[in-house]
Amino acid sequence: MEINTPQTIAAAIPSTAEMTRREVESARPVATVDRIRTIDMIRGVALLGILLMNIPGFGISWTAFDAVRRGPHNTADYYTDEVIAVFFEGTMRGLFSVGSGVVGLVQASVLR
Repeated sequence: MEINTPQTIAAAIPSTAEMTRREVESARPVATVDRIRTIDMIRGVALLGILLMNIPGFGISWTAFDAVRRGPHNTADYYTDEVIAVFFEGTMRGLFSVGSGVVGLVQASVLR
């Protein structure tokens, strides 16, 4: 069984000097016709969702979040926080990750 060390992994990655001229010239953004609009839209929605989920954290101190979570559990603030935690927290990151993985797979299949 071969154990991969950082040195063996780095040795497998070609340096810029080893890249062919064709590989260097082909490193540019994908043409608009070659993009998959559905994946672009899903990734855009995921990024917007990540932003929207983080907006409260940008403007509210952590003590306010702590007060909602440790305070009375029969308030609208607590129920809203729990619904967000159960249904929305992390889903946009997962959606963005899956979208990025699909893009990587599509690009790898095109290169073959």
